[in-house]
Amino acid sequence: MTKQMKTKEVIELIQAGGTVKDVVLSDLESQILGFRDALLLAENGYAVPIGNIKYDDTEVAYDSVHDETEWTEKYQNLQSFLHTKGLAAESAKDYHPEKIAVEITSDSLEMKDWLQKNTEKLEHLVNKLVRDLYSTEQLLKTKD
Repeated sequence: MTKQMKTKEVIELIQAGGTVKDVVLSDLESQILGFRDALLLAENGYAVPIGNIKYDDTEVAYDSVHDETEWTEKYQNLQSFLHTKGLAAESAKDYHPEKIAVEITSDSLEMKDWLQKNTEKLEHLVNKLVRDLYSTEQLLKTKD
């Protein structure tokens, strides 16, 4: 069953680690969002109209991987670019997803019950967290 929520409420819910499955934004078309909020919504499956995104260069941090790259007018495959920076396999065929189990120790029966009830949410959160940590570590290595 779908639930309607205001854009601001959904952003706060996502930031708090909540799930937005089956949530429909009731006011997305009328909201002007900063690029960070728009990106957060896009990462969680919401398409933000380009005209509703406010962009300010002063809010963007310097990024040597992007800012020191000489861009040409030629189309460049993103996968190839990431590979040259050491951030991805050379092609999708070089990558074979593999499940890796992580053991979580529970100090209480209540926590164990909570973990079992929230397994799907935790898998999503841990996958994103691990990917972000890995990407950050790889970026730091390229700066050395």
